[in-house]
Amino acid sequence: MPIIELETEIRAPIERCFLLSLSVDLHRIST
Repeated sequence: MPIIELETEIRAPIERCFLLSLSVDLHRIST
């Protein structure tokens, strides 16, 4: 079975990335 790896560079502070990862609204619009 093949393995797919995806790497995304985000130029933002880790705190902002963490807070956005908790956002339900962001998850809804990203899918």
